[in-house]
Amino acid sequence: LEVLGSGEAPFCYQFLTVDTHFPYGFKCSSCTDDEFDHQMMNVLYCADRQLSDFLQWVQAQVWYENTTVVILGDHCYLSAPKNNFIEELSVLPPEQVEESRHFLNIIINPSGNLKNVPETVQKNRQFSSFDIMPTILEAMGNTLSEDGIALGRSLYRNVPTLVEEYGRNTVETETMRRTVQYEKLK
Repeated sequence: LEVLGSGEAPFCYQFLTVDTHFPYGFKCSSCTDDEFDHQMMNVLYCADRQLSDFLQWVQAQVWYENTTVVILGDHCYLSAPKNNFIEELSVLPPEQVEESRHFLNIIINPSGNLKNVPETVQKNRQFSSFDIMPTILEAMGNTLSEDGIALGRSLYRNVPTLVEEYGRNTVETETMRRTVQYEKLK
């Protein structure tokens, strides 16, 4: 990142972490503290600390002013595998645990032209993974000619996503439906 940030060309840097993956997480060598009685809690605590340290470092870089940071979960809605940790430690009944799960999405330092988008348009939206690409492109300062791309809608636009328009179950059912063309590929 230091090398990429010192250049003149725009850059995209992506990385994946899986230490907090179910069922118990992976306790890496940086996770030296055992603050809690549950391994997943210790792994989450360590991952949160590492993410916080990384974000503080990014914000101290000269290129941060022109950088959008996106943090995403790798599962959305009902497609996420059930996590024994959530079920074991939740104070909610199991059916409410499942209903309350959401796609983690945090966008830090979006493009300046989005500063005037009302929070009511951006916050607490119902969306799917289709909506991530158009949202990230706009967060990086790109202008979309339409309200979205293919099935995705930018969450910076006051346009309903497919999930908002048709509901989560309908979108999942319809996108998982096999087509004649798909069956011919087998």
